[in-house]
Amino acid sequence: MKSSTLTYITSSILFATSVLMPLTAQVQYTVTDLGGLGGSFSSPNTINNLGQVAGSASLPGDEVGHAFFWSNGKITDLGTLGGPISVGAGINESGQVVVGADTSLFGGLTNTICATDAICRMFIWRKGVRVVPDLGTLEGGTDTGIYDIVSFGAGTSMINNRHQVIGQADIPVVDPNNPPFAISRAFLWDKGAMTDLGVLAEGNDAFANAINDEGQVVGASQYTSGSDPVLQFPPPHTFLWQKGTMTDLGAFPGAKISNGLGINNGGHVVGLSTVPGDNNIHAALWSDGGLSDLGVFPGDTDSAANAINSRGQIVGASGSPSTLRAMLWENGVGIDLNTRISALSGWQLLFAIDINNRGQITGFGIHNNPNGQSAFLLTPLANPHTSEPPGRSASTIRGTFVEKKGMTLQELFRRHSGRISTNH
Repeated sequence: MKSSTLTYITSSILFATSVLMPLTAQVQYTVTDLGGLGGSFSSPNTINNLGQVAGSASLPGDEVGHAFFWSNGKITDLGTLGGPISVGAGINESGQVVVGADTSLFGGLTNTICATDAICRMFIWRKGVRVVPDLGTLEGGTDTGIYDIVSFGAGTSMINNRHQVIGQADIPVVDPNNPPFAISRAFLWDKGAMTDLGVLAEGNDAFANAINDEGQVVGASQYTSGSDPVLQFPPPHTFLWQKGTMTDLGAFPGAKISNGLGINNGGHVVGLSTVPGDNNIHAALWSDGGLSDLGVFPGDTDSAANAINSRGQIVGASGSPSTLRAMLWENGVGIDLNTRISALSGWQLLFAIDINNRGQITGFGIHNNPNGQSAFLLTPLANPHTSEPPGRSASTIRGTFVEKKGMTLQELFRRHSGRISTNH
C-alpha cells in the first residue's frame, strides 16, 4: 500500500475427476492442514477442480509473505518480483496461478494497490516458470495488483480456463475524493491486451474480484462521484461486467453498499450487502434477476459469502464481535462447517474462502495455535458414518489472533469499505 507499509498479516487476509458427492444435509469432511512457508500464518485464496490451492503464507518471523502453490501435500513458494511480498490469488484447471507481487522499483503513482511503497505488478506462474512474467499496466499507469486480499478473501477467481485474468490497476488521474491517490480500476487481461472495465454511473474507482469461464467479471464500483452525506465516502455497488458492459446489481432494499466476491459459470453471483442503516453486512446471492439475503448464523450479527460453485454451494463466514465461523450455504440452509468435521481434529474453522465443483472447500482457521493462522482443505467423506464425534459450532475468538489483529467481519468490512471507497 502506497499510503502505509502493510505487514503480511493485513496484506494476506484480507484466498475434476472425482464423482460429485451427493447433496445432503449431513455431508462430513476430512480436514487437511496445507502447511506454510516457515511462518505462523497461511491463507488460501483459490482452489481448482483438481484440488490444487493457491494463496499466501508468511516466512519465518512473520514480517512478510509469499504466494504459494499447494498440490498433493506439497507447498511451493512462488517468490516475488524483487520485493518482499507476493499474493497468489487465482488458479485454473491448467495449474496456472496469478500472482501479485512487489518489485524492487520505486517511483510509481501514489495508490493503494501495492503492499509496500514499491511498484507492484502481476505475473502468471505454472510448473516453476513465469509463463507471463508481467501482465503490464493500463495506459499511463505504473502498478497492477490483487486488490483487497485483506477483506473476505476476495480474489478467488482471478484467472479462468480461457486464460483471461482480472486484477487492479492505477491510472494517471488523481482521485478527486482522496488526493493525491490515483484512481484505481478493474481490468481484464486477454491475450496480452489489458482492458479498463470502467465504472458504474458517476463513480471513479472500481475493483474486480472474480471471473468465470464465460468471461463475466464481478466486483464493486463506486456509483457516485462524491461522498454520501451520511457515509462520508462514495458508496460502491456490486457490478457484473460482460461483453463490454458493466451492470449495477444493486444492494438490499434500503442499503447503500454491496460487493460481489464470487461468480460461477452459470452467472450466479455471491458477496455481501449492508442492511438498512449500513452498519451490518449480510451474505448475498444475486441469481436469476433477484437478490437474496443468506442471513447470519443464529446469534451472529454479520456474514459474507465469498464463492459459489457450479452446484450452487456457497461458502463464506458468519460472525460477531466475539465469533467467526466458516460457513456453507446449501439448499437455502446455512451450516457452520465446524459441525461437519471431527471434534478431535484440533481445528477451529474461521473463514471458508473458496469451493470447487467437487465440493472441496479451502479457507483459514486455527489449528492448535491460537496465535497463528492455518490454511485448510476440507474434502467430503465418501462414507459420512464415522465413530468420531462431530464438532460443535465455532467457539469464541477472544484471545486469538483474530481478536488481536481486528479481523472480525465487522472490522474487516469497515476497512474494506474505507479502501474501496476512499483508497485509505
